[in-house]
Amino acid sequence: MLRKKHLIIGGATTAVIILAVAGVLLFPYFKSLAVYGSFSGDFTKPGQPVNVKLVLDNKIKSSANVGSAGGDVAVPAQNTKLSIPQGALIANENITAAKITSLQGLPSGWKLVDGYSFEPSGIIFGKPAIFSANSSVAGKEIYAFTIENGQLKRVPYFIKGNQAQVRMSGFSGVAFIQITGNVPYVTNNHSVEDRAVEIIGEGLSIDYYANPLDPKISDSQKARFLKILQIWYSNSVKLHLEDAAKDPAKIKDSGREYNHWLSSAILLGLDDQLGQQITEGKQLLAQDLKNALEDASKKCTAAGDATQIANMLQWESLAMVLGVENQPGLTQTDLNNYIQSCGKFELDFTSRFADNQGGQATASGKAELAIADDMTLQGSGTMKEDSMAYPGTSDTDGMIGMPFAFTIPKTPISINAGTSPSASIALRMNMDAIANAQDTLNKSCWWVVNWALAHQTDAVFGTSLTSNIRDWQYVGKNGIFAQKVFNRTVNVPLYPGKIDSITENTTFTLKPMSK
Repeated sequence: MLRKKHLIIGGATTAVIILAVAGVLLFPYFKSLAVYGSFSGDFTKPGQPVNVKLVLDNKIKSSANVGSAGGDVAVPAQNTKLSIPQGALIANENITAAKITSLQGLPSGWKLVDGYSFEPSGIIFGKPAIFSANSSVAGKEIYAFTIENGQLKRVPYFIKGNQAQVRMSGFSGVAFIQITGNVPYVTNNHSVEDRAVEIIGEGLSIDYYANPLDPKISDSQKARFLKILQIWYSNSVKLHLEDAAKDPAKIKDSGREYNHWLSSAILLGLDDQLGQQITEGKQLLAQDLKNALEDASKKCTAAGDATQIANMLQWESLAMVLGVENQPGLTQTDLNNYIQSCGKFELDFTSRFADNQGGQATASGKAELAIADDMTLQGSGTMKEDSMAYPGTSDTDGMIGMPFAFTIPKTPISINAGTSPSASIALRMNMDAIANAQDTLNKSCWWVVNWALAHQTDAVFGTSLTSNIRDWQYVGKNGIFAQKVFNRTVNVPLYPGKIDSITENTTFTLKPMSK
C-alpha cells in the first residue's frame, strides 16, 4: 500500500519530469523569441521553395562591356536596363541580358509578367546595381523575385517615377510575377538573410498597394524594417563575418552578405540608425581580409607555395569591391610587400643538343627571379656550356666551362589558385652576353648556336639572342612550381639546299625560394 510520503515524492518527481519535458519542447520557442523577438513567427516559419526553369528569348537580348567606370546594359525596345554604378566592378565584364519568356514550374495562380536573365553569374557588385523596368509591370498582386540557381527569392522593388526598380548585389535573374491569393514565404527559414529580404519585400508590397499612384514607405513600416535589419545583422551578418576570420574560404560570401545588408539599409533610409553596426561590420570584414592576406603570405614564404600569390590578389580585389582597400594592412603598398616577400623563384635549366652530323653540346644555368609590383617576373643568372663535341673540332675551339650572364627581362606572369591551380608564363630569356663574348673571343658556344637554330620561332623580333619560353606546365609539388620541357627533333635550314636535324632535350624548372 502506498504511503502519503510516497505520493508526495511521486508527485514531485512527476512535476520535475513534466517541467523537464516542457523545457525541451519550449527551448526552441524561447530561443527563437530571444533571437527574433516579435518576428519569431516570420523567421522560423517553413518556406515553400519554388524551383523554376528559365526559357529565354535569344532574339530579345543585349550585351555591353562594363568596367570600373560603370555603365548600362539596355534593351531599348523593352524599356529595360541594368545600371551598374562606378566602382561596382573592378575589371571589365561582358554582360548579357536576355528576356525570360516563361518560367517552367510556377505554382498554380502564379503568372510571369516580365523578367530578364543576366550573365555571367557569380559576380559580386561593390555597389548595388539597379534593374529598371517600366512601372506597368508592377502593381497589386505583383511581386519581384530574383532567380538564383533556378530558385525564386522574393525581394523588394521600388517605384521611381515610371520605373519599377530592383537592387541587385550580384548577377542573377529578375522576374515580376503576379500571384493570386496568399503569397507564402519561398525562402528557406534557415537563411536569415533570405528571409529578412523576403519580409522587407512583403512589407513594401503592402505599402505600395495602399497607394500605388504615390507609393511611400510608412513610418510604422520603417520602424519594422529597422528591427528586421537589426535581426539580420546580429544573427547572420556579424556571425558570418566572425566565422570568416577563422576560414578565409568563407570571406567572399560573408562580404557579399554584409554588402547586401548595407545596401538594403541605405535604400530604406535606415543607415544612420544602423551606424554602429555598419562600422563594426566594416571593421570585421577588413580584419578578415587582412588575416587572409597574412595567412597566404606565410604559406607562400614558409612552404614555397607560389599559388598563394593568386590568393593575395583575390583578397585585395575583394577588398576593393567591398570598399575596405584603404584599411591598414589592405592597401596596394601592403599587397606589394606581401607579394615581394614571397614571390622569389630559382630558375634552373639543363639542356642537350645533338645534330645529324655527330655533333653534341650540353649546358646548364641558374638564375634568381622576383615578382615586381606590376606582376612581372624578372631577374638574372649565369650559365655555361658543360660539354661540346663536333667532328673536326677540339674542346679548345669552344667555350666549355666559361660562365656567362643571362637575363630575364620583365615577363608577365599569371597565377591561378583554387581547386585546379595553374600558371601562365612566357619567360623571356636574353643571352646577348654570350653572343657578344663569341665575337670578342672569336670562338663559338656550340650550345648557343644550336639553341638559336632550334628556337627561331621563339625569337623576339629585333633582338640578337632573346627567346620567349611559353606554355609552362604547373607542377605544384616536390618543390617545383612550374616546368617547361623540350624533348623534340627540329629540322632547321643551314643554307639553301641544306637541312640539319637537331634533337633537343631541355628542361627549365621554376622553384619558389622559401625562407
